[in-house]
Amino acid sequence: MSRRRKILLALVAIVAVIVVAFIFAAPSMQRSIFYPKPRGLPPVVSQTTEHLLARLQSVLETNAPIVARALQPGLSGDQIAALEAQGGFNLSDDLRELYRWHNSIATNSPVGLLAGQRFGRVRLMRCGERRSRAAVPIGASRGRRG
Repeated sequence: MSRRRKILLALVAIVAVIVVAFIFAAPSMQRSIFYPKPRGLPPVVSQTTEHLLARLQSVLETNAPIVARALQPGLSGDQIAALEAQGGFNLSDDLRELYRWHNSIATNSPVGLLAGQRFGRVRLMRCGERRSRAAVPIGASRGRRG
């Protein structure tokens, strides 16, 4: 084998090793560039969730009245309990308090509670009703005639 071929073969092997190394290292490099490690968690607050939400409501009414008006009424404790029972899960006390405060932003609203985040409505009961209406016993037709 000529010297030129050996050099070419060595270069191809080196490039192949670099490409393979990059493929394996890329996810880690992307995470370190785009998702830097947090500096630390903020200190724990001593106020209750109810107090913090009341404070947020006051700030919204003062500084963002359009957002405050777009918030939907909260759920009752009974409504939340029914949703939990139907969904087969338990909300944390903080989430339960959040949905007692307000149950989302109006769907036709151009504003949001937090930029880039959705404050979605809890609708498990409606989804469950749809699911039960859509369920068809095995062997039954789905509304086809004939």
